[in-house]
Amino acid sequence: EEVPLLVDLYAKHRAEFSKDAQAARKLVATGERPVPADLDAIELAAWTSVARVILNLHETITRN
Repeated sequence: EEVPLLVDLYAKHRAEFSKDAQAARKLVATGERPVPADLDAIELAAWTSVARVILNLHETITRN
């Protein structure tokens, strides 16, 4: 049941980054390595948003 929510989140963020490509490039520029030139910054930014959500789930975070 989580997959449709994540698909919707991806679509929403992709649409938002499509309207503001500079924000997408800024988001994906963060990190230790440069983004390969053949990757679409808008799509990568949208997937980054999805990954952040997954990594911040209580199920993902190890708790004491």
